[in-house]
Amino acid sequence: MIRAPLVAARDVPPDPTAPGPSAQDIEDWYAGNGWKVFEFREDNPHMADVGPCPLETAEASLRGGSGFTYHRRTGGLTLPRRADDDAGNGEPFLNTNDNVPPDPPASGRTKPGKYTYGIEFEFLLAPTAPDKSIGDPHPNDDRWFSHNMAGGPTSDEYETTISNRVTDAMRRGDVVTNRIVSASYGQATGPPTARPWWLFSYEDDVNAAVAAAEAANHNALIPSWMPPILFWNPTEDENGNVRAAVQELLQFFEAAHVSRGIQLRETGLDTVEEIGLRWLSSGGIGRLQGAAWTPRVQYQLQHHWKQKAIERINEVLTEWETQQRDPNHVDIEGMSDSYRAWQSTDDVSVSIALVRFENYVMPPGYVVPPWSARQPIPPYLYSWYGTEVISPVYDIANPDCYATVERALKQMRNELRIHKPLSTGQTGLHIHMGHQDGWNLFQLKRVVTLYYLLEPELVRLHREERETFLYCRPMRTQSFLAGALFYPEGVSAEYQYRLPGGGALMNLQYDQYMAPLLPLDIMDENTRKFITAIWRYPTITNLTQGLSNCKMSGSEALRIGMFGDKRTEDPGYIQKQTLEFRHMQGTLDAIHVYNWLSIIYTLVWTGREASDQDFFNTVTELVKNERPALEIMNIAPSILTYFQNNMDKTVHPNGKYWVYPDRDRVTWAQPFMVKGNGPTH
Repeated sequence: MIRAPLVAARDVPPDPTAPGPSAQDIEDWYAGNGWKVFEFREDNPHMADVGPCPLETAEASLRGGSGFTYHRRTGGLTLPRRADDDAGNGEPFLNTNDNVPPDPPASGRTKPGKYTYGIEFEFLLAPTAPDKSIGDPHPNDDRWFSHNMAGGPTSDEYETTISNRVTDAMRRGDVVTNRIVSASYGQATGPPTARPWWLFSYEDDVNAAVAAAEAANHNALIPSWMPPILFWNPTEDENGNVRAAVQELLQFFEAAHVSRGIQLRETGLDTVEEIGLRWLSSGGIGRLQGAAWTPRVQYQLQHHWKQKAIERINEVLTEWETQQRDPNHVDIEGMSDSYRAWQSTDDVSVSIALVRFENYVMPPGYVVPPWSARQPIPPYLYSWYGTEVISPVYDIANPDCYATVERALKQMRNELRIHKPLSTGQTGLHIHMGHQDGWNLFQLKRVVTLYYLLEPELVRLHREERETFLYCRPMRTQSFLAGALFYPEGVSAEYQYRLPGGGALMNLQYDQYMAPLLPLDIMDENTRKFITAIWRYPTITNLTQGLSNCKMSGSEALRIGMFGDKRTEDPGYIQKQTLEFRHMQGTLDAIHVYNWLSIIYTLVWTGREASDQDFFNTVTELVKNERPALEIMNIAPSILTYFQNNMDKTVHPNGKYWVYPDRDRVTWAQPFMVKGNGPTH
């Protein structure tokens, strides 16, 4: 189980020897420069300090100027604009209280919220060959290889088959997953009980289980079930009688499933059709009473019955297959249902396009065919598929969640041919860190400050290519804020609209707010500029935008998916309100994933939970850089040793960047991750 880092108790008195200006130093400095620090806390203990303002403004306000507005949600004071600023062109309303307590959850939950995580696993899957004439390139590997895949790599049939193969593998490991339900009515061929009409896979050899379930339901219903007599109602027209008869028949149809202990979702098209032929026509046994049920109306009735029965079975089946719930998932108000169970989908950013024959070590005696022969060579003996598997939202303190991750990875590696990690494979592993109570601006600023100082060390825990990977861009050099502060004059102007922009008064307030928390006086100029700017952003949305990538949206190594004013808004499918750490190369090694998760959790926990003094001391040590950064962060020695043992010491004698045993030359005799959930090689 991941444990919070050890930090001092919150009631530890401040260290008078710690570097950095005191609150009195700040007040003296402002007073000496024509400013006065004042508070508005006499009448309402929830009203936080608003910091300094010019002496004349402060004195005028204290003499009884117009009202200060208290914001319930943000918990802070705002100063009014100048009376001559009706157009809003001057200083904005001020509210520098970023440490806003969470609103009570609508669910009535009384305990503190949980730290959460969700993982996105990207990998290259080998489902089939690009041409059936090639055959199986690794016939001795007993993991899935399709000889009868329908459609091409971009077709719905292809995606359905692969996604459900992946989810079915996890289901066999007792992992709760959602599948894709695909309509195949009119496409399947064969005898009735061998042609399931809702498919999870488009292969000739994989429908046996579905067909068996449908045959069992067919045999349980057809010989023994008799629907009620359907009487003609003379007060209704033909359409009204047809609708009423089908509605009544559907009710008895569903009740028959319940009484026999069988599932409606497993009833197939052949059963629906036979009910229509047997009971709804004069040529069958018949349950129609009245001469008005003419052959023409009978045909209409059978057609409507088939349509409505299909719709109902589809509803039940789709609900079952797409609304599964992992019992250990964490509920967050507003969260998309898709993050309550495991799911598999395609990922167009994961491609074999950059992988070359030179990336492989071929078996002895292998002869490269001449170009004129037009014969495929590795890796093109397979039709590779970029796959992404997404976990539910999990509680980081619940060991059962991690056990599920282990089972999921084991089942996929045991049943599927998944390429070993390869630098040119362009796969990544993304971890979303969140909190059930949401975030306030103060917490986010502290976490981002730590991240800025740690970013180089975090990147170097992973493969070297991740440092320059297209979808893993560093905050320090490629964020809008970095561009505005450090890019050459003329270029930087392009990005300055994403600077904090709160105005001089708000900047001074935030500087006072920030100074006791950070050792600004020992930082180098660039670090001080960047961190000062972080603490001047007035809203979460502004901060998120300022730290996003200025070259390509969504390509950040740390993608801040948070929006709101002083508090994050409720999450949704797009705005997850999480910190997404995208540094790690793609892997299905559960030990590796756990150790990386432990590191980023420690970072996030320290940013949210450490006392002001502990936070100050931690930042001071990181800035001084007198011992390893991850030791300063109190990472467990076993985790530090794990990463150090896997660092590249051939190119970098002191150990830097993760390296696999094959040093990026995969043996073609076995290019797939080994079975299990430990090391991939």
